[in-house]
Amino acid sequence: MILAGGICAALFHRGQAGAATVVDVSLLASGMWAMGAAIGLSQLVSAEFAKDTFENWKLRLKDLRGQWAPVQDTVNIADDPMVRANGYLLGTVSHDGVPFTMVSTPVMFDKEQRAPGRAPAFNEHGDEILARELGLDEEAIIALKIAGVVA
Repeated sequence: MILAGGICAALFHRGQAGAATVVDVSLLASGMWAMGAAIGLSQLVSAEFAKDTFENWKLRLKDLRGQWAPVQDTVNIADDPMVRANGYLLGTVSHDGVPFTMVSTPVMFDKEQRAPGRAPAFNEHGDEILARELGLDEEAIIALKIAGVVA
C-alpha cells in the first residue's frame, strides 16, 4: 500500500504530475485495491506515466516526499546520481589491463565498502593449482594437457 499510496500522491500533486488526477484513495486505505481495483489503478498509473519520458519522470519525482526509485537496467543505472553518490560503482581493471566500471555490493563490513577485484581468466591459475594441490610437475601437467584431461 505504501507504493500505491506514493503513486497516488504523485498523481494528486499538481507540482509533480502537472494536473490533479482523481483516484479513489479509500480503496488504498481499506486494502480493496489489492483485489479488483488494482487493475484499474494499474491502468491509471500506466496511462499517467506514459504521458512523459523516463528522464522527465525522474526529474518530476526527485523532490517527492517519501520513498521511490525508478526501475533501471544495467545500462542506465550507471548514470544514476544516487548510485554514484553512494559509491555503488567502482573501477577495476580486466585481465588485459583494460579499466572498466562494475557494480559493487551494497554491503559494508566494519563501515567500509569492499573494493571489487577482477575474476580470473579461464584457467589462469590451472597449472599453479595442479602443481600446488596435487604435487604435479611441469611434465605431468603437459601430459594431462596433451591427453585433453585439463586445459
